[in-house]
Amino acid sequence: MRTLFYLLLLSLGGVACQVGKQPNPEKTAAPFKINWVDALAGDFTFAQRWSYPEGIYYNRFGQLSCDGLCPEEAELLKDAEGRIPATDLANFYAVVDTTHLFHSLSSASNAPEFFGSDFIEATIYQNGTCKVHTLTNVGTHSSLHLKLTPPTFQAWIDFNSVTLLGRHQFPLKTGTLTLDQTAWAQGILKAQFDLTFDNTLEEDPQTPFHWKGKMLKKLN
Repeated sequence: MRTLFYLLLLSLGGVACQVGKQPNPEKTAAPFKINWVDALAGDFTFAQRWSYPEGIYYNRFGQLSCDGLCPEEAELLKDAEGRIPATDLANFYAVVDTTHLFHSLSSASNAPEFFGSDFIEATIYQNGTCKVHTLTNVGTHSSLHLKLTPPTFQAWIDFNSVTLLGRHQFPLKTGTLTLDQTAWAQGILKAQFDLTFDNTLEEDPQTPFHWKGKMLKKLN
């Protein structure tokens, strides 16, 4: 229903919300307390699953190929039907990334233009601050951002729409973030979160944005 509301506004030539200069959420986001546990329970087997990089797929000839995001030199190696000649396979895979990418995120959200994400980036700095964000993809244009400054954290959703809605940031309204302290001491982010964000796209929002899930990744 919310998506239909936005599309209707756009079809009438309007924009749901005026887009101006976005504030720096690291300076404006309210801090919330981190919950620490010695050993975080739950199912984290999602981290054993993996995917190929976006755009990599098996073609109708059973070959691992790419489309859309394929390097030009790789496209030139395909024949008219999209087959990669056996003599060119080594050269093809020398320029096409077929790395197994292990998942670091399992989550669900009603954020706008969110159709799933399996990966996060997590970096810890010398001052102890850790910054985390979920990765976007062709279908997903909302990204969850966390800034951990123990004993507190900040969170917001960064929404960069492919429509006239433009870019917006939704501040955290309430929620919990639980971290595994044993994993943290080993340089691993193991977390469970359940967060609710202000819906600032609508003047009279009926539904806030939610993001709930788990993360597991070695800190960079």
